Parts: sequence; structure tokens; C-alpha cells
Amino acid sequence: MHMMRDLRDRHGMTFIFSTHDPRVVAHAVRVVTLVDGRVARDEVTPGEAPHEIIPGIGKAPAAASA
Repeated sequence: MHMMRDLRDRHGMTFIFSTHDPRVVAHAVRVVTLVDGRVARDEVTPGEAPHEIIPGIGKAPAAASA
């Protein structure tokens, strides 16, 4: 996790994880929670300035067509 955070900070890299492990989630700048395959929550974690890291973060996700 430390190596990935360093890559994000130094090179602006983005990583996407699918996990149930709260220790991994604790490192995230943004957490999208899915329930039955649909977005239930899209949250920015406290203590970061994610809008400076990822443009558009924290905005409501676009509605998916069925």
C-alpha cells in the first residue's frame, strides 16, 4: 500500500481496488460502495484534498441506463 500511495503522490497514478478489507479502504481517497451491482454511495474520505488529485471527484455519478 505504501508503494502505491507513493506512486499516486509522485506520479498521479490511480489505483482501483475491489475489497471488503477496511484496512485497504482506509487508504482510499474515494470510496464507491456497490449494493446489488448499483452505486449505493460515492464518498470522498476526510483529510485529503481529492478535488486537487482527481478532477470531478465527489460529484454525483452519472445515471446508468438500464
